Amino acid sequence: LHPRTHAERLRTRASEYGKEPRVAANILAEQPVFVEKAIAQGAITIDADGTLQETVDEILRHVHAA
Repeated sequence: LHPRTHAERLRTRASEYGKEPRVAANILAEQPVFVEKAIAQGAITIDADGTLQETVDEILRHVHAA
């Protein structure tokens, strides 16, 4: 997830979590570390920058390819 997209989704989400600027900055700073650790443990990468439907389609492609 591109940091710009992530920041926009935090700003526009229904929940208040991540809307406070310091919290949002911390979330965005930790994302690359989290992703790196997840991939090292076998996670697959999914491009979540698109629409919800595009993201679901990509997940399903991975599921059906397994």
